[in-house]
Amino acid sequence: MDRRKSLQMLMYDSDSDDIWHENVRKAMIAHVTLLKAYHVTNRRSARKRRRRSRRPLAAVGPTGTGYDSCVITDAGTSFKAKNKNRKKKKSLSPQPNNPPATESLDTKQIFILSGQSNKAGRCSVFRDHHLQQWDGVVPPECGPHPSIHRLDAQHRWEPAGEPLHVNNDEKKVCAAREEELANNRRRKRRRLALGVITRPIGHTGPTNTGSPSPSLISDDRTPFKPSKIKNKPRSPQPNTHPAKMESQSLQPKQIFILSGQSNMAGRGGVFRDHHHHQHWDRVVPSECGPHPSIHRLSAHLRWEPACEPLHADIDAKKVCGVGPGMAFANLVRERVGVVGLVPCAVGGTAIKEWGRGEHLYESMVKRARESVIGGGEIKGLLWYQGESDTSTQHDADAYHGNMVKLIENVREDLGLPSLPIIQVAIGSGDAKHLEKVREAQLGMKVPNVVCVDAKGLELKDDHLHLTTKAQVQLGHMLADAYIKHFVSSEAHAHPDL
Repeated sequence: MDRRKSLQMLMYDSDSDDIWHENVRKAMIAHVTLLKAYHVTNRRSARKRRRRSRRPLAAVGPTGTGYDSCVITDAGTSFKAKNKNRKKKKSLSPQPNNPPATESLDTKQIFILSGQSNKAGRCSVFRDHHLQQWDGVVPPECGPHPSIHRLDAQHRWEPAGEPLHVNNDEKKVCAAREEELANNRRRKRRRLALGVITRPIGHTGPTNTGSPSPSLISDDRTPFKPSKIKNKPRSPQPNTHPAKMESQSLQPKQIFILSGQSNMAGRGGVFRDHHHHQHWDRVVPSECGPHPSIHRLSAHLRWEPACEPLHADIDAKKVCGVGPGMAFANLVRERVGVVGLVPCAVGGTAIKEWGRGEHLYESMVKRARESVIGGGEIKGLLWYQGESDTSTQHDADAYHGNMVKLIENVREDLGLPSLPIIQVAIGSGDAKHLEKVREAQLGMKVPNVVCVDAKGLELKDDHLHLTTKAQVQLGHMLADAYIKHFVSSEAHAHPDL
């Protein structure tokens, strides 16, 4: 009912002047109260509209992403308060490759890092085959720490680690950004090979970090299996395609297969945050740094410059870190020249899963055969596996026979009856049957099979995986064993080595 009509009804329903005046007074008070509430509501709405129109824009850097590389101080509390609601809305849909929103990060001191290339980071960035790449070395002084955080492109705080400007200075190669760029280049090369795009390989434009790579399917039975893409190729000319020419130019001479389970795939530097999510600390020792003469065979069977983590696209369901492969290659290359690594290890696998006819075994043999197309020679197999076979008495008792059968099958299927094999005797696992498996590994009497012992190497807090330091030591042990038992005899036949 209209407020004026209600006022008139109160005025004419009274029988006396006193009652009439009292009713009028009450009606006027109610009317004024309603008007005040109406105007207060309008003023609040107007203030909200003005506040939104005056909301400060994010500081725009060279690529327009803004505030991506803020490291924390009290100077930024006003920005955090004004954008509090917007941050919460964005954090409802986190990117799949980013860690979850760390609301519990108690940030006190915020610093803004701005400028151009030297501030964004170009240390140790070099050109290789007209492509800019980072050498992967992170000094200990630049390592991550639980009390250091960064603001990512989605305006969410996350643990800080090199490179700080990885999603800010997107059009350039920032230091410590090689892993992301390598994944992006692999996707582009595969699409180029299928005739889907015609962009040159050397283009390093902004990357779409929000969409996961569709080129791999990984589950318990089919790790590192390329997915089938429906786009039909446009019949590229053989031997003239840029991706093929680059792959041929990276063709190594001495090829080594890396196989086994998690400690071969590499868990050095992998840790769990307070949300129980695993991350790699991105610390790469100098002994594991990349080198122009060290290459790896990717999940798409293409040679590319090798860098940690070697098994990032092979053991795809786990977070990989530093393994023994790069430390081994850096020491061996001084004696044998150009080295090619074929990573095949998958964490949590038992030796029965590496039997002939199983997916893991067939994938390893296929990758080994593909690695020698175009030149090169398989010089050895590095094998580190056995922790998963310490769980039951039956698996431990059958380990020796299964391992001997695996060696025979690999040599037969690759046509290399004297293939050198260096096996690592495990130093961790279920204590009940650990010694039984170690006894089978150390006592294996098969020609051209050498064993190095990992017992005594430093383990992480899980008492299962090797630390980064221990992985470097193991890589050197593997290299010393190969040089001692297999290179010295070849050196007499080939004095130029």
